[in-house]
Amino acid sequence: TLVLCKRPKYEKEFSLIFENNVHIIFFEDNKDCEEKVFIYKNSLEDFLDITNRSFDKIKKFHSPKERAKDIFKFYKKRTL
Repeated sequence: TLVLCKRPKYEKEFSLIFENNVHIIFFEDNKDCEEKVFIYKNSLEDFLDITNRSFDKIKKFHSPKERAKDIFKFYKKRTL
């Protein structure tokens, strides 16, 4: 899955999770979005590159196992 997103107001904070042109594609306006869709639609290599990096990051840091670890840490702190 290729993720296109209107450039967030707080891009610096957002980039702690996903980096522009590495894991996600930000666009400025409708014209910019259409251009980026055209680029990735016509470049299978670039499309696969960014989608694979995104998928790998999600598997590593956003899996059910990782979420369970976060929940456990949260409740462990509350019981101490």
